[in-house]
Amino acid sequence: MKNKMKINFFVPHLEISGGIRVALNYAHFLAEKGHDVQVVFQHKNYRKRIKNILEFKRGSIREFFDNKPYWYRHLKANIAYKPKINNETLADADILVAMDYSKVKLFDVLDRKKGVRFEFIMHDERLYHGDKEDINKVYKRDVNKICVSSWLQGVIKKDFNQESDVLINPIDTELFFQEKSDKKKENDEIIITMMHHNYEWKGVEDGVKIFNKVKKETGKNLKLVLFGCRFKKIDIQYDEYYYDSKQEDIRKIYSDSDIFLCTSEWEGLGLPAMEAMCCKTAVVTYDTGGSRDYAFDNDTAFVAQHSDLRDLENKLKEAVIYSEKRDQIAQNGYKFITQKIDTWAESVEKMEKIFNNKLAKRSNES
Repeated sequence: MKNKMKINFFVPHLEISGGIRVALNYAHFLAEKGHDVQVVFQHKNYRKRIKNILEFKRGSIREFFDNKPYWYRHLKANIAYKPKINNETLADADILVAMDYSKVKLFDVLDRKKGVRFEFIMHDERLYHGDKEDINKVYKRDVNKICVSSWLQGVIKKDFNQESDVLINPIDTELFFQEKSDKKKENDEIIITMMHHNYEWKGVEDGVKIFNKVKKETGKNLKLVLFGCRFKKIDIQYDEYYYDSKQEDIRKIYSDSDIFLCTSEWEGLGLPAMEAMCCKTAVVTYDTGGSRDYAFDNDTAFVAQHSDLRDLENKLKEAVIYSEKRDQIAQNGYKFITQKIDTWAESVEKMEKIFNNKLAKRSNES
């Protein structure tokens, strides 16, 4: 590490989700490298804080007083709960990173000396995450932008004529890898796995629909496995459902599966599909935008036209029927994710470089 930086990550919440895990990963690894990092969570009252710190049943009493999320107890960065964020409550820093569009608005009340400003874009948030015009105004701001996919970089350039850096979210290959499976290949059963979510654009009901059609039309012995963290009980058809599983258990779910089916309309990147590929599971997906950085049809994945449910059904059917092709695509996907996508160490180093370059630019201008 060349220069120790003071870095603040602003997050909208601390509940378990892919985006928050990414934010905490960057904060964790930067802190591990010696930077002074804190994750800033603004709360108007103590309800959300209490919800997080009371979930200590999985950890020790010491961890309870760390104020860290129960699902990320090993976090090296500090958590700063602040009822209000302004120049008085926030110490000067080098870098400020807003982890969603709503946190960019915090910059309005902060002096420039509070740090160089960054917006970390993990989705085209105009699609599902808020008022489109409001988000348009945020994206137009003169804030340094980092995108998690080439697709998002293109969106920001096309719609707002702004440059951005790309940091594709890494997959921890020490956590996600193919475990020896007792279920795979033990009989003629083909296990298809999906992530359950209550957002309509995630397309879970469509996934169940085409699963049933493919099962009926092929006559194959198909089994549908779902996992998720939103609801303990779900009102949808499935053969097995796993709720709020640890990452190690999700690895086992992927490893036991023959096919991972992604039914999202759009994804900023699509971490579950990438995790499945790391576990040598064949991926069937729409062209979700973000998937273009790793899912290449008939090579690393079975890729359907964007939002074309009939095409997704055909791709799933193809993956079910042609086992040799399925195995080859699974192998190709595994090689691509593990050989072509940056590791966390590489990605964190790139983030450090981006931060240092912008700090140097500010120093030269002042």
